Amino acid sequence: MPVDNETDVGADGVFGTDDDVIVGDGLCNAIDPDDDGDGYPDPVDINNILDEEDAFQYDPTEWDDHNADGSGDNGVELTILDDISAEPAKAAGVGIGVFIAALGLSRMFRGSEEDDEFDDEHDYTDEFDDEDLEEVVDDEDVDEN
Repeated sequence: MPVDNETDVGADGVFGTDDDVIVGDGLCNAIDPDDDGDGYPDPVDINNILDEEDAFQYDPTEWDDHNADGSGDNGVELTILDDISAEPAKAAGVGIGVFIAALGLSRMFRGSEEDDEFDDEHDYTDEFDDEDLEEVVDDEDVDEN
């Protein structure tokens, strides 16, 4: 009799415990594209498991092991570093997005400061004393006479 071992994990929802029951799906594992019935196909090459393939072909509760620690990602949550190493392009995209947002915010705040600097740049009132103005007025009076 060929092996057909799709497993119902039982009430506790944990694979490999006493309440697991072999239910099978009517296809022997030799021709079944998904031995554990979790919706992820068994790997074509067990030594080169692709992202869309089941890294745990007999465990219906696990299918990915992105950090290659031997434990499924459903049972042992990935850390931020695991996420980054598993999908570096996605992490780089997020990093670039954060950098652009920070750059935009810094320019926005710096832009409001530049407006203040611009106003101060064209304010020459501090450069002249009242005495200088009186001299200009007196010189104009002399020129007019």
